Formats: sequence, structure tokens, C-alpha cells
Amino acid sequence: MSHENCNAEVDRAQIRAQVHHQPNFPDMLAAWHRAQNLKAAEAFCLLYVAMTRAKRLLWMSADAKAPCTWNKLDNIDDRQRCPFLALQERFLCSVIE
Repeated sequence: MSHENCNAEVDRAQIRAQVHHQPNFPDMLAAWHRAQNLKAAEAFCLLYVAMTRAKRLLWMSADAKAPCTWNKLDNIDDRQRCPFLALQERFLCSVIE
């Protein structure tokens, strides 16, 4: 993750803490870890919505590189893979082929 993106994630985590009357983070590292956890939680929420709202087909990519935003497809950086494949392996009996 680039330095600017990291700072933006920390800023968002600090703003969330203020808005929800939560205690401030003791240091930048704690704020960064909280930001990463919130981002992962948001990704799982979006995954759930996508899986439950798909009408016919849900196409998901498990690539390790992705654009930072879908408006700027040339700006590619490293990403964690989609958790779907790990979930599929863990709950194989729930997979419909």
C-alpha cells in the first residue's frame, strides 16, 4: 500500500473513532492496524452483499494485484487475495456446482 493510501486509511480510522465517541489511538501503528481491520470488515460486508444479491452469476477475481480504485485502472498495486477461495475450501459442502 502506498504511503498516501496508508495515511488516508489512518485518517479515516481516526475520524470514525471521533464520530463514534471512541477513545483516540495511542499511536499511528495502532491506528493503522485498526484501519486495516475496518477495511477487511468492509470487504467482507461487500462480499456478503454481492453473494446474496447476485441474480445469476457472481464473477470474482482472486488476483494479488488490483487497481486502487476502479476509476483508475492503470494504478495497480499489491492486494490481498479475495477471501472467497479460502471460504470455499473451508466450507466445501456448501459449494454448489
